Amino acid sequence: MTSTVLIGGLKFRRKDECGNGRDSDGYILPDTPWGKEFGFTSDKFEGYLWKQGHWIIISQIKSLDPGRGNFKRLVRSIKDFVFDVAVPTPLAQMEAVLTKWGWQQHWVALGFNKGDPRFMSIELWTEPGKKTLPNMNP
Repeated sequence: MTSTVLIGGLKFRRKDECGNGRDSDGYILPDTPWGKEFGFTSDKFEGYLWKQGHWIIISQIKSLDPGRGNFKRLVRSIKDFVFDVAVPTPLAQMEAVLTKWGWQQHWVALGFNKGDPRFMSIELWTEPGKKTLPNMNP
């Protein structure tokens, strides 16, 4: 039986947790080895990150002390590890920060093709000049 962890009301399988290896993908929780490396700790944030290849996707996080620069330090730390950062569908406050930083909004298609009944798109923000985007297909 696979154990689960509850994150922001969502259940995740433990087997999907990001391992310690650079090639491991999956979710990253505060205070885990990757989380600590990035400064993603439970005294500063709630939620999770997602590692996919060379991308760290910042999704579903909440700063516990907004306006203190913790998010900026988190992004800088992730980039120091030579990962790219993406933020899907940010809330208004996060979108304002990303806009101030000059980040760009993209719309990434989900589903296999436009004829696929699951076809839809997701809003994704990245730093300017990114030529490739993470694969957001489920």
